[in-house]
Amino acid sequence: EPAMTEGNELNPDKAWAAGGLVTTITDMSKWCQELRDCTLISPAMKTARFTRYSEMAFGQPPPSTFGYGYFSLSLGRWWGHDGSVAGYLTGALFDPVSGATLCAASTQSGSPMYEVMKNIAMHLYPGSI
Repeated sequence: EPAMTEGNELNPDKAWAAGGLVTTITDMSKWCQELRDCTLISPAMKTARFTRYSEMAFGQPPPSTFGYGYFSLSLGRWWGHDGSVAGYLTGALFDPVSGATLCAASTQSGSPMYEVMKNIAMHLYPGSI
């Protein structure tokens, strides 16, 4: 029912949580460093974030209990999170071995962003993918 547009302008609120955050690459990088370092959460929460509480395939309805790891993104040993809404795609990854972070954003949902991130990681950190 709710359309993604109201008039001629995109209303990201219609995508619920997917449209609930506006960010920049700089802020994504800070958030990715926090994902890597876990300075804002307890040791117990650090363990829980990598735990999958449900192996149920995502669908309708989603599982009633699951860990953050359910929505994680990984490329080789790189770990992080991505998101998309109405033609926009973002990704933030960190390498737990080197500590490096890699963030990208695209205005095309069908973009080769993941392939570009993979190639950058392979070039700068051989063997990490």
